[in-house]
Amino acid sequence: ISSYVKGYATETYGRQGYLTFGTAGTNSTDASEKMRIKADGNVGIGTVSPECKLDIHDHTSATTFIADNNAGVRITNWGGNTGWSLLGFGGFSSTYTRNLSQIGSLSTSSGTYLAFGTSNNYGTGITNQAMTIDPSGKVGIGTTSPSDKLHVVQNIDLNTALFQNTSGRAQVIIDSQTTAHNSYLTLSNGGSEFAFLDAKTSINLLRIATNNTGAEIAIETNSQDEAVRIDSAGNVGIGNTNPNNNLVVS
Repeated sequence: ISSYVKGYATETYGRQGYLTFGTAGTNSTDASEKMRIKADGNVGIGTVSPECKLDIHDHTSATTFIADNNAGVRITNWGGNTGWSLLGFGGFSSTYTRNLSQIGSLSTSSGTYLAFGTSNNYGTGITNQAMTIDPSGKVGIGTTSPSDKLHVVQNIDLNTALFQNTSGRAQVIIDSQTTAHNSYLTLSNGGSEFAFLDAKTSINLLRIATNNTGAEIAIETNSQDEAVRIDSAGNVGIGNTNPNNNLVVS
């Protein structure tokens, strides 16, 4: 037998049952079950006991993630050399018959992009390409063209990122894995570096620096009340915003 479709009754009067579909993998073996539709409508591929609407069991163990891999599930777009392969998620299906969130893979001549989309207008469908991973592994949030390993873009005047710990201290680590290189935090405007923190571990030095001619540094306390000013000449004012000597205390 090369293939079959069989129906089975599971109750006395034959009203409840399930369907099985079988194929043969080789010319020397009979067909065996590959797919089952249970009485509740659940579909199992590679399993006789599907627990959800589509339950797929791949009995081929994937031993690597990189390189050619035929295990698992594949969604392919045959629209040409470029185009999206999409996996959509709906909701309120009786009202909105379209994707309300979505994962997509875009094939281009330069490689593949993986994108995650959401919606803030169910009548329209997908409205936001919220996150994109480009062919080199760069992650963009709020941008489809990330320029660094993590590139976050906010297009309105709100916080761009929030790091929060609900059970302990909130901590952000910038770590250079070798003492030959510094750990560096840049403050820029319009893509131009204005100031930076530089941990020079090789000489045990923390630099707080500006990168604009005439730039000054202020330290503020209380409710943004300036306490210390360092001007572009290196003069320090304590309680003075315009020091004219090496140290001015007012």
